[in-house]
Amino acid sequence: MVREKKMSPLVSSFLVLGLLLCLACLKPSVVSAAPNDVIITGETTGEPVVLTITGDGVTNPATFTQAQLEGLPQYQHTYSVINTWPTKKLEVAKGIKLRDLLAQAGIKDDAQLLKFTSKDGYYLTLTVKELLKDKRYYFPHFKENITADGDGNIRGSSEGAEEVEPIVALVRVEGSNNPAYMNAVDAPVLVYGQRAVTEQINNGFVKYLATIEVSTAAPAKWDSPQANPASGEVPVGTMVALSNVNMDDDKVYYTTDGSTPTVDSTIYNWIAHRWWSARAEDLGSYNKPIGPIEKNTVIKAITIGPGKADSEIVTFNYQIPGGTPLVNPADNQTALDRLAEVTTEQKQAAQLPSDAPAIMPKAVASTTLTTKDGVRIVVPAGAVRYFTDPVQITVAIGNVRSAPLAKSKTVVLNPLKYERQFGVNGKEDGAIQFTEP
Repeated sequence: MVREKKMSPLVSSFLVLGLLLCLACLKPSVVSAAPNDVIITGETTGEPVVLTITGDGVTNPATFTQAQLEGLPQYQHTYSVINTWPTKKLEVAKGIKLRDLLAQAGIKDDAQLLKFTSKDGYYLTLTVKELLKDKRYYFPHFKENITADGDGNIRGSSEGAEEVEPIVALVRVEGSNNPAYMNAVDAPVLVYGQRAVTEQINNGFVKYLATIEVSTAAPAKWDSPQANPASGEVPVGTMVALSNVNMDDDKVYYTTDGSTPTVDSTIYNWIAHRWWSARAEDLGSYNKPIGPIEKNTVIKAITIGPGKADSEIVTFNYQIPGGTPLVNPADNQTALDRLAEVTTEQKQAAQLPSDAPAIMPKAVASTTLTTKDGVRIVVPAGAVRYFTDPVQITVAIGNVRSAPLAKSKTVVLNPLKYERQFGVNGKEDGAIQFTEP
């Protein structure tokens, strides 16, 4: 009978320790297949994966550790950047070309969408066309003509534009063109250039990038802009407001000379909807209606934004009849003078009662509000659709400081009944913007 020998606990511990040490000795391996072709092997390093490329738009899903990313050829450039506030800034970034990483994962010819997801769950989708096929640039003179940081709506010069690559940056600096200040505080981060000197791109710079999902699905199309008033005969002095569904990073571009609007045309919604409450006082100066219309005018508009195909181009035609130009008649000034004498009791009576219903952003029917002095206010369905929460309308009287324009033969109604200002409870004046008359 042969007795089985047992291994002592001490010897067993040494063997386990030795095995762990051997596993720890494995290093990342980078094989150079050609001067401009770097291939990551499948060997493990024991380091955590920081970036994954996956989806039905690649043939070879790939993962990368920090060391592997740092071992790839690095690309560094200065970028011109505008955010949706809008504010302009310079940025220097260094990292791996996005197209090189996608090539490692075997991006398919029919790939159409790229979804970039941060480790905190935030994500942004861009089309392959807009990010990899459209040319993108650094505009060194994009800050020309501005006098303050908030002048992101003032067109700079496109002279000296330099084509740049979209990258996954490992280090960068915001607000400077000095590479000495670059750091990895929010890396990896997606960074890319502008297609036009006014394009707002900063919201697409996904920080702490963890996953790139490549899809062959066809991108949806942005909704076409709408105009208020619609096409037709309008009086001299008419102002035309443009809008689309979101009014955020889906920008409305337009022309008034009959030409086809593109990403290089004038932007209508300079301030993104996300900032409307914070920039209520500036909103009317940036996102301002087109006009006054003083002759027959053609407005062409298109919606262009990230992650979707451009909308259809829409055309709005306005004809001016042989009418009287708008003036500031004496009757209007008289009405304004009368408003200056409004009493405290009249101001209180002009308000809505405390139990007035809130306006639902997704309401499918109009809502009628009645002030304490009996004036009825009809809010059309969808008029406050850009808000996310129920809207409590406020009504006031006596706040107008200049007489409104009107045709010289216009009948001026009783200002104490019909001159009212609207707002949103808890927000600054001007925070509300109706989208229907």
